[in-house]
Amino acid sequence: MAGNRSYVFQNGPPGICAVAQDRGFCAQAQIQWPVRSPVPGRSDHGGPAAALRRFGASLALDDALDLAAKTPPERWEANQAPDIIAAILANVLWARPDDLGEVYGALREQAVTVQALLASTGTPKAVELGTYHAVVGYGCIELKRGTFRAFARTPFADEGACSPRPE
Repeated sequence: MAGNRSYVFQNGPPGICAVAQDRGFCAQAQIQWPVRSPVPGRSDHGGPAAALRRFGASLALDDALDLAAKTPPERWEANQAPDIIAAILANVLWARPDDLGEVYGALREQAVTVQALLASTGTPKAVELGTYHAVVGYGCIELKRGTFRAFARTPFADEGACSPRPE
């Protein structure tokens, strides 16, 4: 078996999940929304929010996470999809600004395509987003480039959407 693999297992009620990994780096987060107590890094004043502002996100982190948790993807605007997915991933990638910036840029370049695939209840589809190979399904996205992988999942994601696939 070569390369890194991401496997996401959810514990508890449906929530927002994020996983990112690369050589020597693995981070994961599960966010239940609304967040019951303020936790550093989960507000509009923490590291993830600051990282997103640097890249020009139009939605505040809390607003993007609120949409991810409460609004099905088919009701997102195309220009909101990159901010929402980047907000989920920012919780695991904010300390790696180069990776977060590249992911956000790739999502913005093809916002209409990403939004359509996130809202599609059919079979997850593969798409190239900048230098990333992505699999996008209803409410989830997996991005990979070389050994780098990032995965974002909303509570609306279908059971089999974006599940890891054998290579």
